[in-house]
Amino acid sequence: MYKLSVVDDEHIVLERLKQMIAKINDEDLILESSFDNGDDAYNQLSINPPDILVTDIHIPFINGIELSKMLKKINPLIKIIIITGYEELSYAKEAIDLEVVGFISKPISFDELSKIITKAKNKIELEKSVENNIDEFNQFYHDNIAVIRENYLSKLLNKNVVHDNFKYQLDRININLDYSNFVVGYFDYDQVYKDEDKEMLEKLISNQLYISGSNYHLFHKEYDLVVLLKKSESFIKENLIDTMKLIIAKAKLQLSMEISIGLSSFSNNKPNYKQLYLESKNAITSRKLFGGMQVFLYSDLEKDNKNSYLIDDNIYKKLTYMVRYEQDNIQAKNVLVEIKRIITYTEYLNVYEFNLSNILNSILKGLSEEANLNKDEISYSHLYKTLLSFKTVDEAFNWFNELVSKIQNINYSYIENKTSHNMNLILEYINNNYTDSNLNLETLADMVGFSISYITTLFKTNYKTTFVKYLTNIRMEKAKELLLNTPNKIIEIASFVGYNDPYYFSHSFKKHLGLSPKEYRDEHENS
Repeated sequence: MYKLSVVDDEHIVLERLKQMIAKINDEDLILESSFDNGDDAYNQLSINPPDILVTDIHIPFINGIELSKMLKKINPLIKIIIITGYEELSYAKEAIDLEVVGFISKPISFDELSKIITKAKNKIELEKSVENNIDEFNQFYHDNIAVIRENYLSKLLNKNVVHDNFKYQLDRININLDYSNFVVGYFDYDQVYKDEDKEMLEKLISNQLYISGSNYHLFHKEYDLVVLLKKSESFIKENLIDTMKLIIAKAKLQLSMEISIGLSSFSNNKPNYKQLYLESKNAITSRKLFGGMQVFLYSDLEKDNKNSYLIDDNIYKKLTYMVRYEQDNIQAKNVLVEIKRIITYTEYLNVYEFNLSNILNSILKGLSEEANLNKDEISYSHLYKTLLSFKTVDEAFNWFNELVSKIQNINYSYIENKTSHNMNLILEYINNNYTDSNLNLETLADMVGFSISYITTLFKTNYKTTFVKYLTNIRMEKAKELLLNTPNKIIEIASFVGYNDPYYFSHSFKKHLGLSPKEYRDEHENS
């Protein structure tokens, strides 16, 4: 049996990892624990270390690398799998020293996770040392170069200017930017599809670009699928559009998938990669007017939009945060007021519909993915159709305010139900184990799989009390029952309700009820 633990501070990612691990068809593998920070993980795993640890690098309190080092000292045979959206190659050497099995990047696919966990299991059995071994380092590098390259390409699209040091890093992993002409393409799904369907589409796109003779990098930027096309000579726009149209047609014919493609402007000399990426995403917004399964060029969008402006992404992120985490909808609605004021400026009117779409996307991102929804509650296709039907900005923003309230209510119900469920698990364990004299907050946390701070907060919020007071109350109520209904000696009753020391039991009983156990029994027998 292989024990596995996962650590990631992103709740959505953590829950998705747990679901995917549960789907792995391996009776020898058990997910024993999960954590959202390095401190809780170390406190529990240092006592009971797993065989396999899957951890993000950037987690609170103790980062993934340090956590791995600390656990490695306790269990030298532990196998580490690193989740990363981080791009520094400097971690590769540290990973080798830790005998890391490999990296997996976000968004994590089921096949990728299943393969690397299987690899970790095999390594446990084989136990080949990799420290200071150049052959093993090369093999490690080869196994993970695709993840590393994708992370660097993603970072490239955040840059307005590529400096020599970063270009040197790209050259090391065979990403050559010594070309004169660049275009960024953005692939978007017209419908909702499964992960395995998306993986098949990526293979189709890659094959078609290869057949067309394109020099390209196809990769993910967070959850977006993008392509960086590069040529020494100028692009022929008609040929590129034909290639993209062929991809759309084959996706429909061979995979029954409907997609749209946005193409940035054509850049030469020193391109602004961040701008090209934003242009490719912006081009897709024309789908709202012309329908899907088409190629959209940013140059067409810009013909009448010379003074278009996009709202800062941080405002959208703020809106998402307020919808998801704030129970009071006033703050989210204040952000909407701010956005409404901005998009009605003259210079923003040319991208009005694009900004409306971003507002809706931001609100929908605030919906807890774990919440159980009926199709009638949130229908994404219906929401977008409704948004396009509004004639005035006031109509649109009144609707946004109603949607914010609806989603916050759904989120609150989910959190309330989950909290109630977790509290019931804790109470059930206490009620079944109050006779155990070793029962304390630490052992309870270990047995139910929640952190001490979380359990403490639940008792304070739901019962206005503490774990110790609740446990004492349970024990005292049972002791009262035994004193009145059984002839058992007080020392026996003390042991039965979880007290090894009868004197401490008598002290606690009197403190709780104002009478000693004997006084309580005598008083009720004489009444």
